[in-house]
Amino acid sequence: MNSLFGHGIKQIQSIRKDLTQLESSSDAPLSAQGQVSVSLNGLQRTIDELADLILKETNDDSQAKYKKRLEKFRSEHLELKTRFESIKRRKEEVQYENSRSELLNRGRHNNTHGLGGTTTSTDNPYSSALGQQQQQQQQQPRMNYQDGLYKERESLGRSSAQLDEILEMGQRSFDDIVIQNQYLMKFEKKLTSSLTTLGVSQETIHKVERRVYQDRFLFAGGAFILFFCYFFIYKYLK
Repeated sequence: MNSLFGHGIKQIQSIRKDLTQLESSSDAPLSAQGQVSVSLNGLQRTIDELADLILKETNDDSQAKYKKRLEKFRSEHLELKTRFESIKRRKEEVQYENSRSELLNRGRHNNTHGLGGTTTSTDNPYSSALGQQQQQQQQQPRMNYQDGLYKERESLGRSSAQLDEILEMGQRSFDDIVIQNQYLMKFEKKLTSSLTTLGVSQETIHKVERRVYQDRFLFAGGAFILFFCYFFIYKYLK
């Protein structure tokens, strides 16, 4: 359980660092927000696992101590989540204001050209009809531009959601691998101790240890291939 608490502390430190970078950067990509969201979900899973283990603790003193540490984890998780939502909301407001200013500037530019065209045609008896036609033609690109911005935002939102799912899958797989590795190490120690107690020869124990080392190499190779694949998926969708 202590190792799981240590893993949770590392997760909190990593999230704090990512939030600081996200807050200080004015042009942080959407993938940075996705990474923080995935890390927060990973921390929540760690808290849930700790809560299950604490319920199984038979020693009352240890259980009380672990409960205090768990409450601290929960409060820090809530603090980090609130901070992340605040940062994300501020960045969305800034992005909205930038898009709005760009649209207004483009609209003023189009209106300026429209007024100039109407002034030059005041002597024409059909100037009113021509002016309306020009305004419609000028409004059409602006509407197309707004539609383009909306579609682009929708596309970015879908890409961000897909990236969040992929990152969350990778984080979940990594957490499972870490926990399984910890279980394997504990099992190895218990198995070696039990074999020694039962009087099993050292040769047999060495064979078991060699097999464990082979499994570790397989584990490391599988983890490397997993992260290699997720790296290319991340680079492709970024």
